[in-house]
Amino acid sequence: MKTKEKLQLLISYEEKAELKEKHLKRLIKFSKDKDPLVRSSAASLLINFENKAAKKALLGLACDKKAVVRCEAYDSLSVFHRKDVEKFLKKAVEEEENELALSYAIMSWADVAAGRGKNVEEKRGYATHLQRIMQIKKWNQCSMSCFYAEYVLGRKSAINGIICYLEVPDYRLRCGAINLLELLAEDENRELIKASLEKRLEYEETAAVMSAAEKLLKKLS
Repeated sequence: MKTKEKLQLLISYEEKAELKEKHLKRLIKFSKDKDPLVRSSAASLLINFENKAAKKALLGLACDKKAVVRCEAYDSLSVFHRKDVEKFLKKAVEEEENELALSYAIMSWADVAAGRGKNVEEKRGYATHLQRIMQIKKWNQCSMSCFYAEYVLGRKSAINGIICYLEVPDYRLRCGAINLLELLAEDENRELIKASLEKRLEYEETAAVMSAAEKLLKKLS
């Protein structure tokens, strides 16, 4: 099977309402493919299987030489609320050198840590420590991920840090902030998010940001 055919097959998997064991076997096979796009697509789809086989494949993909693959693997590992996965992701946070991949690792570590519900205050402190490091390095995407981590670990005021990124010059960061706000949206912060987006839309000129903001506002209404 050629790479194009593999990718088309993986796209068809994304459109399925449910993936079964036969799909898992194919995804595990594709996780070892020579093409990084095939491996990254497999990593993304493995989130649908919360079992040992999928976890093992994802832990391998999270060590891939290509950052695009690691991003998807970190993201999919977020649903595995297990001690070994939390430990693995924390190590990844400490060793990952690619900014985008690191941002994914931080968020997934936080999701797993919060999901496990143990030593939350200590882990929240660690997220704050990471935040200081990312701000010094000026790794803005990772800084936003740290605010996300603090929030899911119980520091609700951290959402204001993400909201501040709605005002930065880089439109990609503004879009990233909107995506994170969508992930964190809940009843207690709904009005704050809506007010922040409405304020931004008063003078926003970038189509991608406007579209994302309007879409989230509609969802929150």
